[in-house]
Amino acid sequence: MGPAHALPAPQHASPRSKKRRAAGKSPEDALGFLSRPVKMSVTSWFLVSSSGTRHRLPREMIFVGREDCELMLQSRSVDKQHAVINYNLTTDEHLVKDLGSLNGTFVNDLRIPDQTYITLKLSDIIRFGYDSHVYVLEKSQHKVPEEALKHEKYSSQLQMSLKPSEGKKSDVDERARGEKAQSTKSLAQGNNNTATVLAVNILCIKCTPNNTGRNTSNNTKF
Repeated sequence: MGPAHALPAPQHASPRSKKRRAAGKSPEDALGFLSRPVKMSVTSWFLVSSSGTRHRLPREMIFVGREDCELMLQSRSVDKQHAVINYNLTTDEHLVKDLGSLNGTFVNDLRIPDQTYITLKLSDIIRFGYDSHVYVLEKSQHKVPEEALKHEKYSSQLQMSLKPSEGKKSDVDERARGEKAQSTKSLAQGNNNTATVLAVNILCIKCTPNNTGRNTSNNTKF
């Protein structure tokens, strides 16, 4: 009988390895899962005009009218500031309010009361005054990376913070231009005064009689 060979000792799996096998994922798989970009579901609301133009509604109040408004209309039947569209974050709904316009705001062909918010529903038809265009409320849902939402949020905050700085910079530039103009004006006045003094001195020299020459002739006579 040959020599007996020692059998290798059985290897016992650690509790951590058992948990990994039970989960069915290796550490690389888990790490790869965490590294994937997380996508968030975002709902966007639009006003689609009868001409096919899509106006994205932001999650804040906007003005509708002919002048200085986010949604600009060309019809003369629309007031300069005709209505506002606001957003309710809790219910994810938009609301419209007529600002006491002359020709009114209509939802599904019914004129809404002045200065009263009316909740808009999907596929509602909105008309401002007697504008030839009507607008249909639509929404779309899509997934975007979470980092993109953060970037959009931070960039908007950055733009808001830069606006006061730009105003301060323009004030400083305006003050510097004023001081430069004032110094130029003072220098010009100083040059004019110097020229005036020189002209007066020259005039006085020309007008002064030559008493020295007269005294010399008199002395020679005697």
